[in-house]
Amino acid sequence: DSALRPKPVELSLPELPAHLSTWGLIAHAATLSRMVANSEFVPKAMRGRPAAVAASMLLGSEMGLQPMTSLQLISVTEDGLVMVRAQAMRAVVLAAGHRIAFAESTSQRCVIVGQRRGDEDVTTVIWTMDDVKRAAPKGWQGEYSPYKKYPRAMLAARATAELCRLIFPDVIAGVGYVAEEADDAVAESVGSEEHTS
Repeated sequence: DSALRPKPVELSLPELPAHLSTWGLIAHAATLSRMVANSEFVPKAMRGRPAAVAASMLLGSEMGLQPMTSLQLISVTEDGLVMVRAQAMRAVVLAAGHRIAFAESTSQRCVIVGQRRGDEDVTTVIWTMDDVKRAAPKGWQGEYSPYKKYPRAMLAARATAELCRLIFPDVIAGVGYVAEEADDAVAESVGSEEHTS
């Protein structure tokens, strides 16, 4: 029976120590990225590009995210603007021991509150559909606008990004934009084309 059993495949991935140096982390990310770059687990925009995959993993590591989670939650525009999903921003803030919660979340208005650990001050950010109209005046209500399909989630993403930029910039590793804001840009671009055609 033992002769028929397949032998386990040995991967050359180095073990990741608890306190890995920066250069060790880079080597680990480089090895892992080559292993997964062509897999379906990598978003199409980065698939087959080990360097981009490794960069996503390294940034995620700085934010406290695991490598494969980073690939799902971090994206980069063609101009090199790095963005994360709003849920990732909230997750790293909570993991750092800070407080972030929704006081209100509807399809017309989102109120989010945040408080740094050990700080008595509470910061409140409000996003409404009127704010959206000012931020993306041409595309917010177009056929392709995510605010038409997911208004509550999009308002929550906008409010999350603003709150995290205000009081948790150290936690989000300088990444100031959420990927959902890129959806606004797409809607704005399509809206502009619709208005000029």
